[in-house]
Amino acid sequence: MTGRVVTNVLLTIVALGMIAPMAWMVVTSLRANPEQYGTLSEILGAATTFDNYADAWRSDNFLRYFLNSLLVATVVTAGNILFCLWAGYAFARRRFKGGLCFSQPS
Repeated sequence: MTGRVVTNVLLTIVALGMIAPMAWMVVTSLRANPEQYGTLSEILGAATTFDNYADAWRSDNFLRYFLNSLLVATVVTAGNILFCLWAGYAFARRRFKGGLCFSQPS
């Protein structure tokens, strides 16, 4: 029981450590530019504004940048899925030296 509690506490700490940068990014993006470089209490107490998002959408090339990112993400994801499908099929159907390292004993 204690081992499980310790494991859950450690996993919670790791999860918070991974979520914290994303939360910080969202919090600072909702602040005015001069307020982004203050102390933690100044940043968390500052007024929320969506002006940064509005400015980004109004910039000249934002839609182009967004579509380029979407295209790259789609192509990379599709390529990764295809590669993993082929590799999974090969590991499941073909016999090769060291193949037991990739499968669970039955």
